[in-house]
Amino acid sequence: MYRMKGVIPPMITPFLENGDLDLEGLRTLVRFLRGKVGGLFITGSYGSGVMMTAEERKRVAEVTLEEAGDTPVIVHVGTADSRSAADLAAHARALGVAAVSAV
Repeated sequence: MYRMKGVIPPMITPFLENGDLDLEGLRTLVRFLRGKVGGLFITGSYGSGVMMTAEERKRVAEVTLEEAGDTPVIVHVGTADSRSAADLAAHARALGVAAVSAV
């Protein structure tokens, strides 16, 4: 079982001026933080999860996991409807994240 420890910052999600995800910016941010923090908390309040589609949120999780190395990743999966939250949680589990959170 994963036990949280250390500093786990709520990570921002970078966007381009046109509103698309800035995946290269995300990769750069994750590479900068990995190994320096106790974990990465993505798509939560500061991660703008509620501003993204489910597919965008899944892509953020995928890219973050690709770059995180041994740094644990916690994915916020909360939505206004339980089916979407369950779908995001199942996706996160399939990726092998350390934990999920939901509000």
